[in-house]
Amino acid sequence: NNISVTIPRLPNNSLEDLKNIKASISKKVSEISTLSSLSYEELINDYKNTEKYNKVLINILKELDKRVKDYKDKNNIYSFNDISKLAIKLVKEHDDIRKQITLKFKEIMIDEYQDTSDIQEEFINLICNNNCYPRRCIICLRKLSKLRFFLSEEQWVYLYYRHYTN
Repeated sequence: NNISVTIPRLPNNSLEDLKNIKASISKKVSEISTLSSLSYEELINDYKNTEKYNKVLINILKELDKRVKDYKDKNNIYSFNDISKLAIKLVKEHDDIRKQITLKFKEIMIDEYQDTSDIQEEFINLICNNNCYPRRCIICLRKLSKLRFFLSEEQWVYLYYRHYTN
């Protein structure tokens, strides 16, 4: 197997927890890279040989996405995900609405935070006024965390705490 992946260097004086996380990720990448029976050159050649088909498939998917969006707009039919994205767009484009939401709530309780999507997290960040108000109260079943694959419970909580207290 000739596949190798280089994980970027951590900055000098990185926390020991981050070094452990990097080591854990490097180990997982190494394990995954052994699963391929093809060499790096063979993988590149396979990709190049299928490139024109991939482009056709991508164009088909783009057209399908456009038609589905047009249909939803025409018939006023939206999924929860669509509505979430519209809410983000609304508070991004209308500062007065974002401020009104921000001022209305002093705290937001997020139950089962481990199930929060990136879209939901983005909306929460937008209405939390640069992490000042409203304050967040996170209730998380850490054992079910999506990050558990890479991080221990303590690492996940520590990284979340560091992100929102700095």
